[in-house]
Amino acid sequence: NVYKIDPSGMIEVGNWSVSGYIFRDYNSITATGGFVYPSIRKSGGGSDRIYKIDTSNMTGSTYYASSQVMFGVDNDGTYVYLAKGNAGSPTVVKLLASNLTLDSTWTGGASDFNSGDLIHSGGTLYWKGTTASGGATAKVNKISTSTMTTSGSWASGYPVNNVNDCNLTLSGSALYCASDDNSSTPGKIVSIETGGMTETGRMLGGWGHDAYTDESSAFDTDGTFLYAGARQDVGLVSKVNVSNMTEVGFWAVDDITYPYLYGYIYSLTQMGGFVYAGTCLGAPTCSNAKVVKIQASDMSQVSVWNGTSGALEPRTMVNDGT
Repeated sequence: NVYKIDPSGMIEVGNWSVSGYIFRDYNSITATGGFVYPSIRKSGGGSDRIYKIDTSNMTGSTYYASSQVMFGVDNDGTYVYLAKGNAGSPTVVKLLASNLTLDSTWTGGASDFNSGDLIHSGGTLYWKGTTASGGATAKVNKISTSTMTTSGSWASGYPVNNVNDCNLTLSGSALYCASDDNSSTPGKIVSIETGGMTETGRMLGGWGHDAYTDESSAFDTDGTFLYAGARQDVGLVSKVNVSNMTEVGFWAVDDITYPYLYGYIYSLTQMGGFVYAGTCLGAPTCSNAKVVKIQASDMSQVSVWNGTSGALEPRTMVNDGT
């Protein structure tokens, strides 16, 4: 399901669904020109799909299908870019946004494995993967959208907990990777200078920050602060100053109000001075999706959208500015 929520009152105003498919994680939905494009996984095996959905009436049946597993997706207004492949020979396909037909393809090299997050800016894609099939270390490739070829790369140099770690957001010339790292240490947020793809800073999570954005798309920036979903016994959203990579505040699940709220922040987006975090009710499994509206200035809770019956893990989220 894709739910359309009015942020002013946190009220559902529409939804789209297709049977037999679920969201995989990451930023697996993107929006442009009055349409959203969700990348979804076929339950029980089969071809994954990315759909084009009209947000005015939440309808759409046009899709692109692939036997390769689909992950992160982004767009430049004309094309939609989709990362695929959960082992060797990962790819990024360039699809015409109007009808989702294939234009061209990037194919990873010998040390590129496990597609994950994908983000676009100014004619460049940043593709997240790993350096080996089993994970090894996180890796980000810089890809030119005009030629669909690699023009630079960064590797973390530290082990990741699983092949899905390291989610991306971008502000100006700075790229940020939020990582689970591994199960014995706090999560990390790394800043990367995109010109030379060199690491310029690193922040370790504090108390309760067992992982940043573990297998989720809960990471965004407004250019001054990063907002990163983290998990421990409860879910929380950390606010980080990009100038010195220090945490300056956070919002955490209220155990009194939500005594059984699951300890994950699955998805996150920010818009107009607010942060919207997707989590869910139920332990140890998710039984009721929620989106929490948070005032970015002081990280206080404003209101909550309570998912309708059958709305489970809120795996990914995007806003269209309204």
